[in-house]
Amino acid sequence: MSSCDPRRWVCGINIPVFLHLSKYTTSMLLFPAWLAALAACTTVTTALKLSTIRKNVPNSSLTRRFSKNATSSPDDPFDFKIHQDILYTTTLQINGQLFQVNMDTGSSDLFLDTTGANLEGAINTGQLGSLTYGDLSQARGNLTLIDVTWGNYTVKNQIFINAPGTNATAAGTDGLLGLGPPSLSRISTIVDHFNMTVNGNAMLQNIFNLEPDKADFITFRLTRNVAGVSDGGDFTIGEVVPGYEQVLSTPKLPIYGDRWLTFMDALIVNGSASLLPL
Repeated sequence: MSSCDPRRWVCGINIPVFLHLSKYTTSMLLFPAWLAALAACTTVTTALKLSTIRKNVPNSSLTRRFSKNATSSPDDPFDFKIHQDILYTTTLQINGQLFQVNMDTGSSDLFLDTTGANLEGAINTGQLGSLTYGDLSQARGNLTLIDVTWGNYTVKNQIFINAPGTNATAAGTDGLLGLGPPSLSRISTIVDHFNMTVNGNAMLQNIFNLEPDKADFITFRLTRNVAGVSDGGDFTIGEVVPGYEQVLSTPKLPIYGDRWLTFMDALIVNGSASLLPL
């Protein structure tokens, strides 16, 4: 299966700020106040041929699941938004259904609460998998393959943990999408351990493999509304938000350990440097 040395993952920095992106993980992720470009693995080897396609999905073909906040539009294909002021979410599409999932930078795998969902065409591998998070919640179920669309990308037979009724979802969401380095993938470890003849790569890694000649990074632009309250922003894969191209030429800081973590000396606000509180 695909492998990646986490020491080769780097983080592009503009104005660094530490920020939690998930209530489930205790790890921190370094972000700029306006934009962070996260460069992924520069070398990927895949034992199996990955079948993926990139396309736009007509909105008329979508049906809403029970997530009241899940949407899809050409202007915001990832439906990137803040959820209840505690986490950021995006929307996945499966069989014309919308799944609003937590974007978690402290893990790499995908799990979904599929209660009441149409999983026609899914392949049940028969192998059980489980993910346990920092709050001791757990997503447990069979490793399952199904076509998953995220933004303008569709991954054929994406592997995920099918966990109907799991207690690991935040209120009003349908699962969790891990955006951490591949070394964090529990699913990939299970696939390798049992010599399963399936693609065990995480969703983001599969998308990177789709366009091998394109730079492998993701960006977040976190915004606030006129009242100063966090209000979503922009999320991109392999490109930056227009007007922020300079982030691609800024120095890249190394990450430490197996998560998106780096060090900073001070936080500069309005030209004044302040020591960070412990």
